[in-house]
Amino acid sequence: MDQPDVAVDDNTERRPAETRPRNLSVDFWFNARSKLIAFWLILSWIPVVFSHPRVVEGSWLAFACTSFGWLSFVAGLAFRIWATLFIGGRKSASVVTHGPYSLCRNPLYLGTFLLYLSQPLFLKSGIFGIGLLVPLAIYLWTVIPAEEQHLRGRFGLAYEDYLKSVPRLWPRWSLYQSPEFLDVETRTLTKEFKRACGWLSMPFVAQAVCLLRNDPRWPVWFPWF
Repeated sequence: MDQPDVAVDDNTERRPAETRPRNLSVDFWFNARSKLIAFWLILSWIPVVFSHPRVVEGSWLAFACTSFGWLSFVAGLAFRIWATLFIGGRKSASVVTHGPYSLCRNPLYLGTFLLYLSQPLFLKSGIFGIGLLVPLAIYLWTVIPAEEQHLRGRFGLAYEDYLKSVPRLWPRWSLYQSPEFLDVETRTLTKEFKRACGWLSMPFVAQAVCLLRNDPRWPVWFPWF
């Protein structure tokens, strides 16, 4: 679970947050989010892969899509690694307000969204971009609210103050704070590096799909897309 970081000492007295009834619908979407989103992304890929390309390879539009795709991809990967440096090993012990967590409360999710956004740009597919609205809605309306409810209960006033001062997703660069010292957990960073290796395959898979779609022998199952 991605948790914002505000350096709160474990010995600091925490006021319990008000008791809130559990929302079973939110809990379901939160616990099943990874499987549901992976399933939806696979479904979204199928009509894109087996349909006519709408953007001609080698055109200025194709170049623009690929360029913005790389910008979104690199920014997303950078945000995820940057956030991991600060959140690693602190999820259950503290909330951190420095680094990327001083800009927005969910930089890991922001990085993930930017990585997702690069996919329709690499694939040059508006249909796939529309399909990404589903996982975005799941995160915005179920996953993130569920995490915030959990953190209110764990950190009380410290987290309530953090909620009021830092935006949820859109970074506010004027709030940036740099810590005097950063203790990096190598194990967490290693896990994120392995995830990054998986993400790095995405642009090349998308490019391979684009080349296949432009081959006249490639099957077209969804000609209306």
